[in-house]
Amino acid sequence: MTFSKEGFKQFLHDRGHTGNTINSYVSGVNQASHHGEQVVWSISDVAALQQIIADFDHGGAYEEIGLRGNNVVINALKRWAEYVESVPAENLTKSYLLTWNPANAKEGGSDQVVVGTDIQWSCHSSQPQVGDTIYIMQLGQNPRGIVAKGTVSQTSFVAPYWADTNKTWRYIKVDIDEVRRTCGDGLLPLLLLERFNDKQNKPFRWTPITSGVEVPQSLATELNTQWQAGRDVHSLRQFIEWTQQDEVNSRSEWLPKFKERLGEIQQLKQSATPIGDDMLEWLWAPPYNGICSVMPGVLPKEAFEKQKVFLRDVAESIRTSPSAETHQSVFKTWKAAVTQGAFAKTYEVVINRVFSAFAAEQYSTIVGPANCKKVLKCLQQEFTLDVLLPDDWPTQNAWIFTGLQEAGVNMTKVAENNVAIWQLFEALSARSKEAKIQTDFSEEAEEKDSPMPTVHSAPLNQIYFGPPGTGKTFITMEAAVRAADPSARWKNRDELKVKYKALADAGRIVFVTFHQSYSYEDFVEGLTASSDSGKIQYAPKNGVFKKLVQKAKDNQHTGQQAISTSFERCWELFLEQLSGNAEGVTITTRRSTFLITEVDDNTIRFDKSSGDSVHSLSVSTLQAVFNQQRVIKGGLQPYYESLISHIKALGEQQNTAAVERQNFVLVIDEINRGNISRIFGELITLIEPSKRLGGNEPLEVVLPLTGDKFAVPDNLYIIGTMNTADRSLAGLDLALRRRFDFIEMPPQPELLAEVFVENIDLELMLKTINDRISVLLDKDHCIGHASFMHLHPDHRPVKAPETASLAELAQVFQHKVLPLLQEYFFEDWQRIAWVLNDQNKVPESAFIRKAAGKPIAELFKGVSQIKARDRWEINQDAFDSVESYQLIYQDETVAQ
Repeated sequence: MTFSKEGFKQFLHDRGHTGNTINSYVSGVNQASHHGEQVVWSISDVAALQQIIADFDHGGAYEEIGLRGNNVVINALKRWAEYVESVPAENLTKSYLLTWNPANAKEGGSDQVVVGTDIQWSCHSSQPQVGDTIYIMQLGQNPRGIVAKGTVSQTSFVAPYWADTNKTWRYIKVDIDEVRRTCGDGLLPLLLLERFNDKQNKPFRWTPITSGVEVPQSLATELNTQWQAGRDVHSLRQFIEWTQQDEVNSRSEWLPKFKERLGEIQQLKQSATPIGDDMLEWLWAPPYNGICSVMPGVLPKEAFEKQKVFLRDVAESIRTSPSAETHQSVFKTWKAAVTQGAFAKTYEVVINRVFSAFAAEQYSTIVGPANCKKVLKCLQQEFTLDVLLPDDWPTQNAWIFTGLQEAGVNMTKVAENNVAIWQLFEALSARSKEAKIQTDFSEEAEEKDSPMPTVHSAPLNQIYFGPPGTGKTFITMEAAVRAADPSARWKNRDELKVKYKALADAGRIVFVTFHQSYSYEDFVEGLTASSDSGKIQYAPKNGVFKKLVQKAKDNQHTGQQAISTSFERCWELFLEQLSGNAEGVTITTRRSTFLITEVDDNTIRFDKSSGDSVHSLSVSTLQAVFNQQRVIKGGLQPYYESLISHIKALGEQQNTAAVERQNFVLVIDEINRGNISRIFGELITLIEPSKRLGGNEPLEVVLPLTGDKFAVPDNLYIIGTMNTADRSLAGLDLALRRRFDFIEMPPQPELLAEVFVENIDLELMLKTINDRISVLLDKDHCIGHASFMHLHPDHRPVKAPETASLAELAQVFQHKVLPLLQEYFFEDWQRIAWVLNDQNKVPESAFIRKAAGKPIAELFKGVSQIKARDRWEINQDAFDSVESYQLIYQDETVAQ
């Protein structure tokens, strides 16, 4: 069985819950899916569910959502977990992906996909069991996607290989229930499957190298739902409608604004009133105006102000007739204005956006012609629609909308369709990892050829340090987002979290935590062991820092990049080639050939033209040689060189790709807990701003293990955090201190100014506690203000009373303040009592007081060597006494 919303409802009903309660729990799971940005309905992994529950429970990232009202969300999540755990593992069917390449099929092989029973199919895995679900993925030729569904009827067995009976192969037998060979039949397109990955945050490869890969349960649920919904629905229509219904891809933050703007435009078109100044500015000036963004080709503010008359005339002509002829006329008029010096250039995407605003049913929000052509190629190749690939933007859009109409898309949903078209382009960009920018680079030749200036709005290396609870985590998140994307804006913490997660998912922010066992091998490079045919092999493995440096180098400059110069892009092309060839890919050397049969994250396995043994190459070594960071000598040299020549040739067959400079950020939590010399090694010098690539004195070193050449680019930021209560700043590696900017994060009691809990002055109380700690220990061991911020009227949790209660303050003292003091003072109870001024309170008001007990002589009769010592206890009643808190900062006589 698979888990579903309907199954959950039945589970609750069987346990006696009323209809209203069931609906409440369903709503709670929906809320968790929305706020947690992952679809809980498709999650059946118990450990993952427990983590989600923790995220919505006390102290979690989504605590405010989880504990709203009567804890509806957190209770709903617990019921879903009970539902999942109620089904024995043996009752769960699994789903597997079988591959099929019609181009490679031969007589006697899998040359047909037809409905039938006990059909023999090659399957590398021996895991599929009778009754498990199978999906057949068509690869190697378009349209690529899932063309059939069925079930396993016989488990794994070995039989002669269909292409060469002298060899054996592993097979299973399947009953195929349904086949959809064409997009019109409802083939489930690869582009949509890849969007499932983004939604579920699962890095699953839908074009596997081998047949028989298990589909993760969360993706299998989504896959089954879409397969049922897609019967006899054109593949493109499936993509469009799924996008419009999905919570994330429907773009709920954009769509309402889009509709609102189109409504305003419709009113304007029906009116005889001339275009006003506000509307004129909205049409031409902003980088983003609710229709789409035109960055970086925005019209300068000065040009807009000087040419309002001209721009109004152009806008009126488009308003009257947004036709292809008007488009041609506007460009002709604008180019004449450029010749006369009115504008610096023809702002193509800005003009196209005005056409999109006035005729959204005719023009998409993809206002760059090069990007429109990418969409048309996708419609033509992946969705097998009979569309052309013109160069002019109006005709491109005419063909895009013709394609949607032929696929059966509801054309009355003007705004929704426009958003979905953009999401299709975004899916293509995500696949190729290209920048999603609107400007046509042929138009922006001057900008393309100009070098990117090295301007840093924040220090390249910085460390935030301070005691616990001073906001280091929050400020680090903010600093990372500002460094990675200086143009980012947000209104509140929730929006900041969303931006941080998006950048982290894109690989532009990477988070690591240093500890005593963290090493150079984890951070830069080391060796990894693997077993191949019973033999232990060791291969170089890149660490976190080295991987991020390579990504930053690939995105250091804005411009056009040949695919053949990027290892990642060439390697993706090769993996795609390999996935479409069941027998493997033959590589030609100077004297012979070799056959690559299998690839994983670290290893490339191949067969030589003679001999039976399997040989291997290292992916990281191949990348280093490709990037000219390493020179290979010896027996494997011909194989590396020939494979590099092969993948470069694949890249040369592709068009150049637009690359936009991007910043990358490495966040190192608890940076002072690691052995800096051991972790950074010889690279400590390279992180200096002047020694970076792009700096005044760039340096390059040779790594000792692999011999790779290594340098750090100037678009990689390093942000560290340091808990000063864990280790003093004075004990930090001097080499690190010299290369980082240190930003202190002290406690800020003033943020609690005029905040009172039942007449307890929180600002004065916290300041007094920290003053005493500074005398008895030092300022590195103070109490942070963050523990008290939820008591502030402006920062109250959702659904909480406006005024904080004494019970909430007691929780802070019992679970945060007192445990920290015990740790700071190594349970020296007398000094803890001094911090809380308990020595000046009556015993009933003291948090820490001397405990009554039997005398030493009675406890240890006949023992004279034991000296009497004070015994202490925590007075639980003091946490419920207003006076106990007030006397921390008042004398007892004043309090009375």
